[in-house]
Amino acid sequence: MKRFENRSCPDRPVSSHGRSGLVPGGTVELCVFSGTGNSLMIARALADALRGEGVSANLRGMEVPLPLLDRGTVLGLVFPVACFSTYPTVWRFIRALPPGEGRDVFIAGTMGGYSGGMQAPMGEVLRARGYRPVGARFFVMPGNYDNRTMPTERNAARVARAMEDLRQFASELVRGEASVRCGIPLLSRFLYRLSQTRRPWDFFYRLYPIAVDGERCVRCGWCAEHCPEGAITMDPLPAIDPKVCQSCQRCIGFCPVGALHVPGKPAEPYRAMSREEFEHDLRGFG
Repeated sequence: MKRFENRSCPDRPVSSHGRSGLVPGGTVELCVFSGTGNSLMIARALADALRGEGVSANLRGMEVPLPLLDRGTVLGLVFPVACFSTYPTVWRFIRALPPGEGRDVFIAGTMGGYSGGMQAPMGEVLRARGYRPVGARFFVMPGNYDNRTMPTERNAARVARAMEDLRQFASELVRGEASVRCGIPLLSRFLYRLSQTRRPWDFFYRLYPIAVDGERCVRCGWCAEHCPEGAITMDPLPAIDPKVCQSCQRCIGFCPVGALHVPGKPAEPYRAMSREEFEHDLRGFG
């Protein structure tokens, strides 16, 4: 399967300035969605790497629609892979993008191991919106699930490899050498169509339902306030709607008192950064 996923798409478009890539002195708007902080970490580092290449980079969240950008601004999308696709929050943001009118776009994703060949279907959606994909890269990051004890050394090694690969990706984007992969057409389209239904998210929630420890919960409402899908209400404890939840793990990872958990599957909650760091960027997003 990997042999096919590593093919470059034959119709990879060329950007408006004559090559597929950014240019020093240009601007990129990095739009990010993050559950437990992996994608936010990548977005921050990618912004720094692009700035090191002479490109201005701004960060913006995907939980609000993207306003019209200056014509020369390149769009970057940073998000987690989930169920071999990505979360409803991300797809909703992409479908609501302003018309691209030939604007260059690139993708940076975080994943546990396999992307499901989602570059091809996402590329099709973006092209239909008038955007021109000029590069995509997926980075293996620490896992969010089943960490009975946090594998600190393995996680650090994954992050270090991702950061090295990320700097190379930024350089390739600026040199016009980045590419978009085709994936396996039938599998990619099947996984894309499946992700547009509730089936994978309902199934995943059945595997990993979220419960609240009423004795530990302090009823601060952080989880409800920051749930990207509005799946949590306070009544007076957090109540999670399984038909809305997309299992992004934000509530579990960043609960101030660790009151949310998956019953019957004891695990140490994962977060890529402190809650204060995560909140700082959430507040800074438009």
